[in-house]
Amino acid sequence: ILWLLVMNIISIVNAAIWSGSDFMNAWDGKIWCDISIKLDMGASIGIPCAITDIVYNLHTILRATSVIENWNSPRKMIKDLLVCLLSPIVIMAVSYVLQVFRYSIFRYNGCQNAFSNTWLTLVLYQIWMLLWAGFAAFYSLLVLFVFYQKRKDVKDILYCTNSGLNLTRFARLLILCFVIILIMLPLSIYGLVQNAQQLQGHYDFKSTHSSALWNVIIKADLGKPLYTVWIYVLASYLVFLVFGLGSDALSIYVKVLRTMKLGFIVDYIGSYYQKNPKLDNY
Repeated sequence: ILWLLVMNIISIVNAAIWSGSDFMNAWDGKIWCDISIKLDMGASIGIPCAITDIVYNLHTILRATSVIENWNSPRKMIKDLLVCLLSPIVIMAVSYVLQVFRYSIFRYNGCQNAFSNTWLTLVLYQIWMLLWAGFAAFYSLLVLFVFYQKRKDVKDILYCTNSGLNLTRFARLLILCFVIILIMLPLSIYGLVQNAQQLQGHYDFKSTHSSALWNVIIKADLGKPLYTVWIYVLASYLVFLVFGLGSDALSIYVKVLRTMKLGFIVDYIGSYYQKNPKLDNY
């Protein structure tokens, strides 16, 4: 969710600055673009890393036969953070090796990476999206297999393992993971194949980081936003549909409204449902 939030903020800012007809004369994006292109790389790998961590934990819960490690313990949190953040941070750090230009700017999309079309880009960047999406898909299938085996005891397992999940929360997490995997796995395969077809020559650090080209900011109009922008938007809507409309989320909305002295809205909706009991079925 944090990765999606960051990328949506970046997309909104980029579209606001570089969507006009005079985008060629707009701000050159220094500092902002240097940071946002790194975060873009991190999100493309961090999201499948996070999904892998979620389905791995779901698999751990289903396979457990007793109370398992405290989910809020520092040790458990460190493990989860390493899975979710280690690969993105390392790849963001080493991505400088691949950059031909400091960054480029596309209309509607704003700041974009400009990598060399060599095998090193596949090894240091592209392959990791596919690997983590593959890991997530593998563990998701394992979760389904174990769930089918223990389908009669799942409620008891979720309770006895001190997971903090009920069957509804478990199902929502699994559905979210499956949907995002179905989006990211094909796209990671497509991106890897597309970049593999564009490979040119061998990698050379000096020619890749030419001092004459490094600070050249290329601006181009592709005519439409890149598909990656829509992926983050779609994934954000999916997260909201899965988690934002549940009973836990609705209770939070009620507390927020009452804190803001807008509790009359909640009371009005409640009285409306009381007068129309048939609506409770929906």
